[in-house]
Amino acid sequence: MSAVWDTLASTTHRSRKQIEEEAASAWLERELMETDREITAYVRQYSVRTPDEIETLIRVGTIEGHPAWEDRIAWDNLLAYRARLFDALAGISNGASRP
Repeated sequence: MSAVWDTLASTTHRSRKQIEEEAASAWLERELMETDREITAYVRQYSVRTPDEIETLIRVGTIEGHPAWEDRIAWDNLLAYRARLFDALAGISNGASRP
């Protein structure tokens, strides 16, 4: 993989580090778009804005617990993943190296 970065850097007259950071940023932005698409699907499916609202609908009996409860958990996980993606993107934007 190292040769790929070197070739791209040479071809585009950019540093290898710049190519790697731009590639990582593009991947993170794509992941964020996909994550937002999945979250939007839950918003539309349940006509709610947060995972907690799904839980409320389950508790009051408006919707069945299955598969809504699993969707609530998945949505929470997507929100946590989204936050990690933003943190990683901010780290790249700030020039911070991450392991």
